[in-house]
Amino acid sequence: MENSTVLVVNRTRGTLVGVEVTRADSFIARMWGLYGRRIILGDGVWLVPCNSIHTIGMKYEIDVIFLDRAGRVLRILECLRPGRLTWWVRRAYSTLELPAGAVQSSETRAGDELEFIATSSIFPSAETLGAGASLQRQAAGPGSVRGEDGGP
Repeated sequence: MENSTVLVVNRTRGTLVGVEVTRADSFIARMWGLYGRRIILGDGVWLVPCNSIHTIGMKYEIDVIFLDRAGRVLRILECLRPGRLTWWVRRAYSTLELPAGAVQSSETRAGDELEFIATSSIFPSAETLGAGASLQRQAAGPGSVRGEDGGP
């Protein structure tokens, strides 16, 4: 599942933490994290496994969320400045690196449960939809809309 994109939902608070978070589960991907990327609110990197991070070489502040295996938030670091190292977090299995402000906007707190949902299961690709859907749209013709039963 290396470098797949996930949606991160705070199940405790009913908020979105990230909508385009890349899972990094190889040594090289985890080492790079957010380094060298331009990110906006909603983006991020989920480092698996990971129990400490650094911001050496980064040019902007980030929010960091340390999680246990069940997705429970163990520790949060908001607006971590560039050039910093974190201590390892006991029982942390993975870490979310997010743009500064993501924790505040999602109202995430220690103890909250986060869920990671593969975006491919939410937004199917054209290949997943298959040719049948495009043929059905072509048969309807331009400007016409049909219901599931084929009627107007």
